[in-house]
Amino acid sequence: RTDRSTLSEKVEDFQIRLKVICARQLTGSNIKPVVKVKAGKNQAKITRIRKGSAPIWNELLMFNFNESLKELYDYVFEFALNNSRKLRSDALIGSFKLDVGTIYDQPGHAFVRKWLLLTDPDDASNSPKGYLKITVCVLGAGDQPPDESAGKDDDNDDVEGNLLTPAGASLRAATFTLRVYGAEDLPQMDSGSLKSMKQRIGLGEEGDITKTLVDPFLSFIFAGKKRKTQIIKETNQPEWNEELNLPLKFPSMCDSIKLTIKDWDRIGSDDPIGTVIIPLSRISSTGEEANGAGTSLWKRTISKTWEVCFPPTFGPSFVNFYGSPREFSKLGDSLDDLNIGKGIGCAYRGRAMVELVTTMDEEGAEPAPPSQPINDDQIALVKKYMRRRRYRLVVGFESANMIRKPLERIEFEVSIGNYGNKFDTEVGAASSTTEPGNPVFDGVNYHYMAWTSKKPILMVTSQWEDISFRLYAMNLILRTCERMEGQINHLNELVKVEADEIEIASEIVSILDMLILETSKKLPDPRGRTASNQLDRRIHRQRLQTFVAICEEAKDLRQNCTDAQEAISAINDFLERLKLVSYEPQNSLPDVVVWMISDNKRIAYARIPAYEILYSPEKPEFCGRYCAKPCTITLKYPTANAKSKKHYKVPAQLRIIAWLGRAADQDSFEFHSRGQISVYADTFETEMKILVKGWIADGYTDITGEIPLPKSAFSCPPGWVWDGDWKINSELALLYDTSQGHMHVLEDAFEYQYRFPGGTWEPEKITNGKHEEIPNLSSLRIPDGWEWENEWTVDSNRACDEDGWEYSAPDDDTAGEVAWSTIEKTYSTSRRRRLIRNRVCIDQKVSKKAEKTEELIGEGWEYATTMGSQFHIMPKMLDLVRRRRWVRKMITSEASGPAAIFNLDTSIVIQTVFEFSQTNLHKQIAKKSKKIHKIPTPKIYIVYKDVSKLHLRAYIYQGRDLLPMDQDSFSDPVVMVSFLNQTHRTEVQQHTLNPVWDQTLMIDIQFYGDLEHLQRNCPDVLCEVFDKDDLVSSGRERRKIVSCEHWGDADERLALYILRTFPHVSEHVETRPLFYDALPNIEQGRLQLWVDMFPKEYGDPGLPYNIEPRKPSKYFLRMIVWNCSEIPMMDVSMLGDKMSDIYFKGWISGLEHKRQKTDVHYRSLDGTGNFNWRFVFPFDYLPQERMVHVSKKEHLWSLDKTVTKFPPVLNIQVWDNDLFGPNEYISEIILPITNMPKCCKFQRFCTLENVPDMQGNCKMEMLNLFDQNTPLKGWWPLYKVVDGVREQAGKLEMSVEIVSEEEEVEKPAGQGRDEPNMNPKLEKPNRPATSFAWFSSPFKSLRYIIWRKYKWIILGVLGVLVLAAFIVLFIYSFPHWFSSKGCMPFI
Repeated sequence: RTDRSTLSEKVEDFQIRLKVICARQLTGSNIKPVVKVKAGKNQAKITRIRKGSAPIWNELLMFNFNESLKELYDYVFEFALNNSRKLRSDALIGSFKLDVGTIYDQPGHAFVRKWLLLTDPDDASNSPKGYLKITVCVLGAGDQPPDESAGKDDDNDDVEGNLLTPAGASLRAATFTLRVYGAEDLPQMDSGSLKSMKQRIGLGEEGDITKTLVDPFLSFIFAGKKRKTQIIKETNQPEWNEELNLPLKFPSMCDSIKLTIKDWDRIGSDDPIGTVIIPLSRISSTGEEANGAGTSLWKRTISKTWEVCFPPTFGPSFVNFYGSPREFSKLGDSLDDLNIGKGIGCAYRGRAMVELVTTMDEEGAEPAPPSQPINDDQIALVKKYMRRRRYRLVVGFESANMIRKPLERIEFEVSIGNYGNKFDTEVGAASSTTEPGNPVFDGVNYHYMAWTSKKPILMVTSQWEDISFRLYAMNLILRTCERMEGQINHLNELVKVEADEIEIASEIVSILDMLILETSKKLPDPRGRTASNQLDRRIHRQRLQTFVAICEEAKDLRQNCTDAQEAISAINDFLERLKLVSYEPQNSLPDVVVWMISDNKRIAYARIPAYEILYSPEKPEFCGRYCAKPCTITLKYPTANAKSKKHYKVPAQLRIIAWLGRAADQDSFEFHSRGQISVYADTFETEMKILVKGWIADGYTDITGEIPLPKSAFSCPPGWVWDGDWKINSELALLYDTSQGHMHVLEDAFEYQYRFPGGTWEPEKITNGKHEEIPNLSSLRIPDGWEWENEWTVDSNRACDEDGWEYSAPDDDTAGEVAWSTIEKTYSTSRRRRLIRNRVCIDQKVSKKAEKTEELIGEGWEYATTMGSQFHIMPKMLDLVRRRRWVRKMITSEASGPAAIFNLDTSIVIQTVFEFSQTNLHKQIAKKSKKIHKIPTPKIYIVYKDVSKLHLRAYIYQGRDLLPMDQDSFSDPVVMVSFLNQTHRTEVQQHTLNPVWDQTLMIDIQFYGDLEHLQRNCPDVLCEVFDKDDLVSSGRERRKIVSCEHWGDADERLALYILRTFPHVSEHVETRPLFYDALPNIEQGRLQLWVDMFPKEYGDPGLPYNIEPRKPSKYFLRMIVWNCSEIPMMDVSMLGDKMSDIYFKGWISGLEHKRQKTDVHYRSLDGTGNFNWRFVFPFDYLPQERMVHVSKKEHLWSLDKTVTKFPPVLNIQVWDNDLFGPNEYISEIILPITNMPKCCKFQRFCTLENVPDMQGNCKMEMLNLFDQNTPLKGWWPLYKVVDGVREQAGKLEMSVEIVSEEEEVEKPAGQGRDEPNMNPKLEKPNRPATSFAWFSSPFKSLRYIIWRKYKWIILGVLGVLVLAAFIVLFIYSFPHWFSSKGCMPFI
């Protein structure tokens, strides 16, 4: 540490930057942690509140100091992590103190991505409470912050060497012991070329070599430390029987154990087979799940109180590994990253039997060896966990729609584990794939499989250990959570719309009653079960404690809670606690995987957890939520790239019914469907073409042509009877053309060129759209019934340069796929461009083609060059083989039910569908190939005799606040509505973000299936909003799923009919938010619509609603202000007179910007005003809604005008006009036009009683001005509100009327007294002579203001002045006069 005496005492500016990254292993359940940081003397800052025991913040806090380095050195940083749910006195989870000097002494004056061990100062044991990860640095003048980009942040870090521990806190030494017993079902990982060659020359063993093409070992990683088993070569079912011991400091901040099975390679790196991550929090307990208390796990662990909490424990149990598809590829696969845990695995890769034990090491004890064999006694004990039971999986396909691309020969595969995998030769054959077929275009945007009355059923038999007790408990809790979520959503809606308190309280009580009932149910007890282990018993005890605690708290809440918000918060807390204990860490039953396969290539998949479709014979609530119920699953493309656009594209959508149960319970299997389960045994008649003899018979075989299947080899299994004889079936020949349903098809081809480095580009080849080489473009033929619409053009609407080229180099070949770039580089050696040409269908030629091929289809022959090549209908010169399919139908006998399909399993019954000599079979197979083919299985279908006609109406009203998708900041939106196998679209609205469609899309559907299933589990209606330009590339902009409205029973339909006869606006428009898969939970705009569906067998649904917008009519409100009286005086003149300069304002609500006002009646000395002034207010009004429509831009930057609706209200105000200063408000009257009080004929009767008061009481009759044929003329009271009480402040005489646009033209009238001044003609008001503006007429002011009032005073003053002047003149002139008169006698 730096010597403090050498530190500078100069005062400087320092900044300490603190980044709070995340926390782990925080004690407590259902917590909301927040970090409070105190720095120095008086600085403190806090982070945002997060949720859970492993929160992530990534927040930067900065502290500024103006201190000397010597003083700053002793400042202390205190990190306090609190639970915001609790009271302040009991909120602390843990804390850590760190002085600035310790930070400053580090390289770069910083701790980068360090973990802090949190403790509680009040805890005498000083046990850890969790971990906090931070980066902190001290910056002075010229210092640079540390670079965090090189820091690692994963579970492989050496976290124990990156931990800061407070004084007095100790970590207990512990050991994880992972017992690895063995693995099974591992896929092929190495090429079998060498072994196949050895077999051919007689050096290798006979049989299937795929089992030996993997050299597995298991890797165990925790907290940056790694252990691995020995390598067992050439087996896909290794038995390690090995213990891996990994030391650690207890407790550890790492929350997960990583297990990876790898294939050892002699050359190069080892290949991962699959990875599984086991969260420690799921296989250990703090004992706080029941009540969320904050007691430390580790304190209880050290004190050996295992009854309440327990350390990490697992197994013995199988763990399943998922990753890329099992099929081996020599070129590698871009999905290999899925095998190391990146992304969600799309396929089952095998499983391993493991057991985890945690032991606390004693001080001074010798550490356990890294690896050692498991003793024989322990191996014998584990055998009971490997006992298998037979399981039955049945999946019925109702529909496959929304297929994005026109793929060929699509089939769907269902598998559980490796059972049902059509490419896996280790398991027996199963009816796990549908018949291949081409999808049909729906005429708008998507494709669908044309399954009509005959829908496929797939059945897979598998064997797994019986862990049903685990999944039953899981399903019970998940069902409770699902019900709670639905009721909580309804409760939140009631709170949002401010529903009545009684209704909210009733809903809360309903939720609590349901919760009390569900938590009082008995959970399946693992004790006595064969596969039960220690973790099962501990989890069961934990769940029981949680159920008891929640039940008691819910009862107390129901009786004592009086605050709705408090109750809602508690209910959400209950839900979180139930979800916490619903997780099952030892779910060793693999997921059911549904694959869409095209031309034997896996395209898209969906994983269905097995517990969701599991059947329970014990209680219905133990069954999975989708067991024997129709459900919709959305497929997705397999990808390991988290940023790939494949994550956001939907390749297809399936509607299925699934059932999974033990073979012992198979008699309970039932789809509850009206369809009849049928089986079709099939065989293929094959013929070979000899040059001289022509076509000669080659016997009957399976579809591959490898296994002989004569008709005589077939017999009915128990429970089945034949239904008819053998017949030719041309369904394979009738594979739907990919262009079916299209009137316009885009054909494409690719032109390739190459060059040597530095050379010029030269032609290389031309391929068709399937990348098959062709001699030239003219060799691309179009089917009969089509013709070219234009010439070949270069497709430049893609990622390419201006000439359509895209470039690649030799090193751009990644995992067998060429990476193309739009930029030409000097090292580019290959380029290509896409050529496109449209063809159009012509009806006359299509009919000729149908006549020509009808005979060929009737015969059922398909032609090909060899049995392994692609078959086609039309014969060609090079065809050497042909085949046709014979089928025979079987149905269940009357005594047997749907469970009879299980008798078709060749692994169960001796008398199978296929009976033929296995000896002859193997002899014939051995002649052709060493590969053992699966015996084909029959195809199972459910056949519906009746068809239901459905009529769906989607009323698409308008969109709001859509996102701009074009360069002009607008979009060209169009709506796609998809339901089952039909898609309809609206018109395109150009250049708008607030489109108005007002379209009704009517979809007629031929529904083959059970109408009751459809009514109980109606599939969603998918509404998608596209930009017009995206339709070319099928790029989805955003979508919204809308649940279709059910038609209900007869009483409900009758009630709806009666309701619609009432005089109200019958549309029930819903405003639904739009979401985009790439940005989940972020609203992308809104769509206003509603959907109705009608089965036509229930009767005529009637005409659809006309949702074209009702256009408001133009009306004019004419109001004439005649006179007013008793207006309060607002001013005092210079001569002391009270007066007001009165004028009126008027407007209609919503049209304030178009208000009008009268001229001013100046100097009203008695509150009387005369105006004769006309207001004319034009407005748009919709009588059905009784609303005024105002269209205007909401903001200056708004792109479109928005229509806002207001009730029609006339507002009239009286104001006092002031020359200097603002005008003064006097009084007003507000008159709803559709419900206004009648006027008084006489002024003396005009009082406040004539208008409605605050309670709506009024003595005058209320009327609708729109219903009046003549103008209303009379007196209305004016009022003002003083201290919440109305006071009358004047009376207004006016006339008011409403005229239509036609009447306005016939009887025009101008505003004010302007022309046309008629209807009626308004004369100038007869105002007093004193009514004028003094500043505009000063002489009038002298005459009418001063002279009239002060006339005698003025005259008196003038008389006095004249008299005074006379006296002055007399006095002035009298001496002179007197002197002149007095001196005359003496002259």
